[in-house]
Amino acid sequence: MYFKTSVRFMAAAFIGLTTITACRDLSVDNPNQPDVSKVFGTPRDVETIISKLFQQMYNGQLGAGRHLHADDHDVVRELLAAR
Repeated sequence: MYFKTSVRFMAAAFIGLTTITACRDLSVDNPNQPDVSKVFGTPRDVETIISKLFQQMYNGQLGAGRHLHADDHDVVRELLAAR
């Protein structure tokens, strides 16, 4: 009888401690989370984001890498240099 009581007490203590520690505030600072003001801080940053997004979509849809369609990349570079 003593063994059953101690096992029940230990189980209740374990469940109670688990519940108490599980209900703590788990807010953690994430230094890798980008801030909107940092990401879109300058027009150059916005342009870079849009160009990289377009590049990823283009490469994903058409399966083109940097080594394919080299003449297309030259045309884009010329257009960007003309600005």
